[in-house]
Amino acid sequence: MKNRLGLILTVLVLCFASVCALSACNIESEGKWEITADTKADCLTVLNGFFEETLKDPNVVVTIKNGDEIMVTENVKGTDSCYVTDDTATYCYKKGNFYYLAVDGQSEVDGEMTIIRYYYTTDSASAHYDENAKTYYDQSYCFFKGFIKLYTNSLPDDGTFTASNVIKEKNNESSATLNFDYSHSKGTLKITATAENDLVKTVSIVISSTEYPENNRTFTMTFVYGNAVVDLPDTDAWDREETEEEARIAGNEQALNDKADFFAETTGAENVVVTASINGNVNYIDAIMNDMERTEFFYDGGNYTVYTFIKETDEGYADYYYVFDSEDAKYYLVNDDVYDDVVLFYYYNGICLYDSAAENGATLSCTIEDDTLTFTISAEGETKATLVATKVGDTVSAATYTITDEGLTVVMTYSFEYGTADIVEPDLTGFDNSSSEGYDEDDGDIEDDEDEIIEG
Repeated sequence: MKNRLGLILTVLVLCFASVCALSACNIESEGKWEITADTKADCLTVLNGFFEETLKDPNVVVTIKNGDEIMVTENVKGTDSCYVTDDTATYCYKKGNFYYLAVDGQSEVDGEMTIIRYYYTTDSASAHYDENAKTYYDQSYCFFKGFIKLYTNSLPDDGTFTASNVIKEKNNESSATLNFDYSHSKGTLKITATAENDLVKTVSIVISSTEYPENNRTFTMTFVYGNAVVDLPDTDAWDREETEEEARIAGNEQALNDKADFFAETTGAENVVVTASINGNVNYIDAIMNDMERTEFFYDGGNYTVYTFIKETDEGYADYYYVFDSEDAKYYLVNDDVYDDVVLFYYYNGICLYDSAAENGATLSCTIEDDTLTFTISAEGETKATLVATKVGDTVSAATYTITDEGLTVVMTYSFEYGTADIVEPDLTGFDNSSSEGYDEDDGDIEDDEDEIIEG
């Protein structure tokens, strides 16, 4: 994250040029001055000088638009600033003699909104100390000026530069108009700005490309003075939340490990039959024997059976089989990803079905007393799921998973029998080999079938 931020901030680095000799400075008449330039260095000096008073102890709100759409809003007050773009706010501020750069925002990852929140400071006593924090501050403070430099600093030396600043005075009031023009065979950049009493009021940036006209843009800026507000972030609260989140993650990992340890001898059993029921109705019977698994699913209107097993080839390799058997469809897949989705211990997938809630902010806990495990998933201050499992000896004999959400309660029960599995490798005569083409659309998708069974 720091490297990416550093790259962005480097592009937007703010470095104000000192006033240098201009190519022309003529007084046309009393109350009117015009400054002109026709070299790159002098044109940039005219441009930077136009913002000189605006950047002195500023109190200004700047709105940047891309066409008609607001792209950035920035508040600058004294040594503090905050600019907001989309769902992210970037703060540059001072506390005493220490400089801070803080980012508070959100980002969408795999369809989920993730909070992005971090900060750097020159305070060496802080855990967030960074020797480059002052540089980050300088590069982000007054974003609007850095936004202009993003385009002017990247201009090549060849091409034609012209700039002018026309200043008019009347009754102790002044107005100014800036024009900065760059032309090249590949495109043009035109910046126009207005000021009143030395303070910039509007800026327009027009970018035209002859090579890539789809990248043509028009940006506008408006400046309103005297009412800027920069509410500094509560980074102490961020630290507390970060500590709490680290503790939640560590606790969740411990809970998952404790649950896995409790079921270790069961998932390692060589011969076991597990009957899984939903709200009192048998959903499936999972039998495991000698690294073969047979799962029989039951639903209104019928049932189907899934086999998973490994067979050695004549060349000494291993083939992984997934076999689907029902009255309506009979096919098998060899060395297909679906094998990994269901093998082995299908029942344990159900027991772990809601563990992923931990990745979405849920809190997991696991307590083991004598031979009983209690595993809970809590979110938004409520218990969403509770798993209670009991052992006889080293292996689990029964488990009950109760899931409650939005007023709906589902109870999943598991009973375990050891040494009673009897599985015979299915005869695949008459079965379709769908290995090369994946699922047969006429047969339907297995995962969809299972979802319908659970919903039913």
